Amino acid sequence: MRCYEVKVKKGISVSRLENVDYALNPYIGCSHKCLYCYSPYVIKKDPNLFWENIGVKINLPLILQSEIKKIFGRIFIGSVTDPYQPCESKYLITRHALEILIKNKKSFTILTKSNLILRDNDLFETYPNAEVGLTINTLDENKKRILEINSPPPNTLIEVLGKLKAKKYVMIAPVYNNIENELEEMLEIFLKNGVEYVLVDKFRYRIGMPRDINKYFLNENKIKEIVKKISTKVELPIYLSF
Repeated sequence: MRCYEVKVKKGISVSRLENVDYALNPYIGCSHKCLYCYSPYVIKKDPNLFWENIGVKINLPLILQSEIKKIFGRIFIGSVTDPYQPCESKYLITRHALEILIKNKKSFTILTKSNLILRDNDLFETYPNAEVGLTINTLDENKKRILEINSPPPNTLIEVLGKLKAKKYVMIAPVYNNIENELEEMLEIFLKNGVEYVLVDKFRYRIGMPRDINKYFLNENKIKEIVKKISTKVELPIYLSF
């Protein structure tokens, strides 16, 4: 993986996602290399280039400063790329963006698979309008290596959950086909680590993905069936994102 610098003309864009108004992505590309990632197909970029070359939006904090007064609504950080890329350790683009949002009292939610987010615990701890989500699809490290080649192992993400000092949620997305064997245990662990709710999403196929990729994931009806059954066993709200 390599990082390259790029300047942008826009920092925040209007989002069509449910329950948020704007999207903010400090980087281009994502090093996690998830099997199910549809982002490169949406932005029409070669997946290997998307995963191996990370664009650092070096002027994003400056652009954000000029945009922020016109933003009224909830901001989603990380809609097409994880905001805590390895490059973030050096460039601090996400952290500077968070500082601007907090200074201007904006409401935001972050979604990540990186333990680097703990670096910014000092910001979340004192700010009530921040929400942090972790994507955790399995507790099995062997399955994790298939679904998400380069993201941190499950035990690391569970440790992050326990240490986060913000309102927190977990995203299970997409739901892989053997999750029934471990879902109840997952939810109990999430509950013990202060998670307030869980979002569940289906696999979203895009043209260009491997033709047999659907075999790894459950369809909508099966997901609904499992969620209905497990909801009676664990006292943790579970919501569908489809």
